[in-house]
Amino acid sequence: MFVHHDNIIKGQKLKLLFSNSTDVLECTYRLNESVIAANWFRKIKHLKDLPIDPVESYMSDLSDIQSLYRQFCDYAQIPKEVKWNILDQDVLNELHKVYESHHSTLVDVPNNEIMYRFHKSIHYHEIGGNPKKIVVGWGINEGPVSYDFLCNNFYADAVKKNNLYLSWIELGKRPSDYYANREPESQERINELCKPHITFAANFFITHEDKTGKFTQDFIDWFAPYKKSWCEKYGLDDWTAKDEYSAPLLAIAEHDFDLSDFEFEKIII
Repeated sequence: MFVHHDNIIKGQKLKLLFSNSTDVLECTYRLNESVIAANWFRKIKHLKDLPIDPVESYMSDLSDIQSLYRQFCDYAQIPKEVKWNILDQDVLNELHKVYESHHSTLVDVPNNEIMYRFHKSIHYHEIGGNPKKIVVGWGINEGPVSYDFLCNNFYADAVKKNNLYLSWIELGKRPSDYYANREPESQERINELCKPHITFAANFFITHEDKTGKFTQDFIDWFAPYKKSWCEKYGLDDWTAKDEYSAPLLAIAEHDFDLSDFEFEKIII
């Protein structure tokens, strides 16, 4: 479980290898001196030699959501009730409900990769393709080193190019995504589907440019009547733009390479 930061990680460095069709880059990172970075590093020491999951890491083809939906329904042995000619946000919301309603019964069933591909495909289409960052995750290979922990208290003020940050991997949506995706205006549904960062897994990401975010006034006004109840459910004092758009800093890049056309290969400790 979660343990305290100690002097073992002071100055700790690690290397990440990235490759494209012609080159391999070896990039040095310095572990951030924080409790959450120390615990992530302990996870990575166990996972570094395991293959990453191609679905979690957006290395799998997620574009054909029609086919993935059919495969998911066949796997779950449920009728294919969602029909569409145009794939819009309302359809994606319905597909997400289908996934949610069967997740708990399928999560421990063998050979369930289609479940995760279908879910990732929904979000792939919501953001219009693969995210503009490097995403690394181990999926079921991570096993018991994932656990419940409220990570928002460790969020950095902003996300900086090339640094390593802990990924938000909840079965749900952040509040502004919920609003943007035109999900139901219901306190019950908001409390169910909106999630802060409550799962501490080993997944991490690297963005190709500095990232910040700011709430629109429309979102602030919309969220106001729901915010207090939702924050109370998850033990939050507030929900700020930092909570929505940032992440916990894990390691600081000691390089300034452009990684935009590179893929992650491995971690060297």
